[in-house]
Amino acid sequence: GTGSSYISLFKWTPVDNDSTTITPVLLDTATITGKGNDKPRSWAETSFTQAAVAAGDIIFTQIKTDTDTKTIYFNSTLEIEF
Repeated sequence: GTGSSYISLFKWTPVDNDSTTITPVLLDTATITGKGNDKPRSWAETSFTQAAVAAGDIIFTQIKTDTDTKTIYFNSTLEIEF
């Protein structure tokens, strides 16, 4: 199909000995538009709209589509530059 997918990067900063509710912070969202069945798509994010990422942060991805009948296979690599 040719629907859109939304890949979002989030962070969570663990705090030692803290049992409060975890609240993820959205770093950025990329929109990927499909090109038809079985066609891989590439994407790259070179900066975040939320720039505060620190040592010890846990960064994770979530993905959703605008069509609930589609299957998406997703793989990513995160590279950190200092």
